[in-house]
Amino acid sequence: PVNPPYVPSINPTGIYKRIFSVPETWKNERIILKFHGVDSAFHVYLNGKELGYSKGARYEAEFDITDHIQSSENELTVRVYQWSDGTYLEDQDMWWLSGIFRDVEIYAEPFDSIEDILITTDFDDSYTDSMLNVSVDFRGSMQDCTVSYLLIDANNNEILNIEKNINGSHDNINEKIPSPEKWSAEAPNLYTLIISLKKGDAILAVTRQNVGF
Repeated sequence: PVNPPYVPSINPTGIYKRIFSVPETWKNERIILKFHGVDSAFHVYLNGKELGYSKGARYEAEFDITDHIQSSENELTVRVYQWSDGTYLEDQDMWWLSGIFRDVEIYAEPFDSIEDILITTDFDDSYTDSMLNVSVDFRGSMQDCTVSYLLIDANNNEILNIEKNINGSHDNINEKIPSPEKWSAEAPNLYTLIISLKKGDAILAVTRQNVGF
């Protein structure tokens, strides 16, 4: 029955289980469990303990499992529900094939790393030059760390290259980009922004994002 936002009492449910272990080299790193697509909602349990809940079939969902990992084998259990109140927001002309329909992965990353980035581009009044505004949040200790911003075009030409010392858990740049190739639906020109976090000569983290002006 369609009765937003209430979930039907008859709600098909699937149980997924997987036994896994993680490498010893991950011992001092942050371990993330990532779901790339689950329809429509799900609970996650690791070694019998509930990790959390997520809904929205086309969203990625991440869980920090660092404190729940055992050195031996681990049992992952996922309980997937076909219907949720989020289903009404995804009510489109599509096949209602529920379950885990995209990849699930576990990966490790440093505790001292890039936490979040926000990129905006603002043209001047004549739509000739644009400002590239980048905001970066870090986690962990950023003492003696630097961050670099490298912008390259579709032909791998270097447009911008800046390296800065980090002061605190946040950094940002606001740089003028003269006459960039414009993005539109007809001509979707994209640049690549590579953000690197370093401590001395050691590279702690690198992330890349496509940027359109």
